[in-house]
Amino acid sequence: MREIQATLKNRCSITGRLVRKRDDSRTWMEIYEGVPDAVSFEQNLALAVQAAHFDNVMEAGSARHMECFED
Repeated sequence: MREIQATLKNRCSITGRLVRKRDDSRTWMEIYEGVPDAVSFEQNLALAVQAAHFDNVMEAGSARHMECFED
């Protein structure tokens, strides 16, 4: 996960945060704030996830999903 966040910082100048669900240590959430170009960011995120072979470390039957929030 840190590799993905480092890639996004280099490509998009966005520093992410990583938090873990309090009652389920297997559930993580990435937080990226101040994203000026959502389309470009999401493309770079997908490329970073693919390059990191993130599917190989995910628990069987689980999947990444994206939720977007704004102020």
